[in-house]
Amino acid sequence: MENTQSDIDFIMTDLLPEMVYNRCFCDPNSREFVEFESANIHQSKKNNINSIRKLYKGQVIVQFSGEPKVFSVIIKLLPNDQSPSNYNDDIYGYFLNEEMFYNKIIKKYKLDIYPKCFVADMGKYGRPVIVLEDLESFGYHNIHEDDDKLDEDHLNLLVKSIAKFHGRGMKIKRDEFNDFREFYAKLVTPVSNDDYIKTINKAFNDLKDNLTTDLAQKWYNKIENTSLIMDHQFNKFITICHGCFNKEHWLFKYDNNNKPIDIKILGWNNMIYTNVIYDLKFILEKFSDNLNFNKIHDIFHEYFCNIIIEYNEQSNEKLYREFLLTYYYPNIILNNKTRENEIEIIKLLDKL
Repeated sequence: MENTQSDIDFIMTDLLPEMVYNRCFCDPNSREFVEFESANIHQSKKNNINSIRKLYKGQVIVQFSGEPKVFSVIIKLLPNDQSPSNYNDDIYGYFLNEEMFYNKIIKKYKLDIYPKCFVADMGKYGRPVIVLEDLESFGYHNIHEDDDKLDEDHLNLLVKSIAKFHGRGMKIKRDEFNDFREFYAKLVTPVSNDDYIKTINKAFNDLKDNLTTDLAQKWYNKIENTSLIMDHQFNKFITICHGCFNKEHWLFKYDNNNKPIDIKILGWNNMIYTNVIYDLKFILEKFSDNLNFNKIHDIFHEYFCNIIIEYNEQSNEKLYREFLLTYYYPNIILNNKTRENEIEIIKLLDKL
C-alpha cells in the first residue's frame, strides 16, 4: 500500500504536471496555453496480470486556454524501489521494448491497431513511464475472462489486425531495412530464424509416423522445389511479431447488436523477431478448437491476403506458394491427424 501511494504521489506531483508542461496532451501544432488542473488516479484492477510493471488508471483534467478537457489514461510504471542499473535485465528490457514501440515503431508503421500514447520515456520523468489513452473510455473491452474460444467475428478482426502489422513490417523491412534493423536489433529476445525449419522437419517426421507415406513424400517433394531462405535478412516472412497474444491484450469495440467492429492490441513489450506464423499459430491453438480444417484454411488465406495488401508485392502467386508450403501446411499437418483431413491436404497440395 505504501508503494502504491508513493507511485500515485509521483504521478500527481511529478509526472502529470511535467507532461502538461511538455505539451504531451496537445494536438500537433497546437499553440494553446495549457495548464494542469487536477487528476484522479488509482491502481488498476488489472495490475496483477503482468508482474514486470505497475498499472494505474484515472482521469486527467487539463486547461486549454481556460477550457477544461478530460483525458482518461492508463499509466505504466516500473517499480521505484531500485535504480535502473539494478533492474532485472528482462524486466527493464521488456519495458524498453514497449517504449521503443510507442516512440519509434508506430511512427514508421502508421497503423490504427494500438492506443494513442501520450508519453513513453525511460528516464526523463525520474523513472520509466508509459502513458496511454484508456481504451475502455472509448467503448473498448476485453472478451469475457471465461471465454476460451473466439467466435468467427472476433477471430476475423484479430487475424486481420495482426496480418496488417506483419505485412507492414515486411514492407518496411524490404524498403527501409536500415530503419527496420534498428528495431529488431534492440529487442530483448534475440533473432529467431530457425523455428520454422524445425517445424517443417517435425511435420515431415510426424507425417511419416502417423499419416500415409504418400502424403509425407508429396509434401516433402513440394518443399524441395521451394526455395527456403535461411538468412533472416532475406526471408520475407521473418519480421517483428507481437510475441504474446494473451486475450488480455485484445480490446474489442461493439455495435448495438454486440457485434465486434474494431480492435486495439496492447502488450507490445514482448515483441520478437521471428516468422509470421508465431502470432497466428498462438491464436489458432488457444482459441479455435471448434474450427474445422476448411475454416482454418480460410483463415490462413485471409491472413495472407491482408499481409499482401500491406506488403504490396507483385509476385503474389510465388509468395503464396512459399507461404503455404513453408508456414501453413507444416502447422496444419501437425494439428490435423485424421484421414479426412489428410485427403483435404493432398487436394490442396495438388493445386500448388
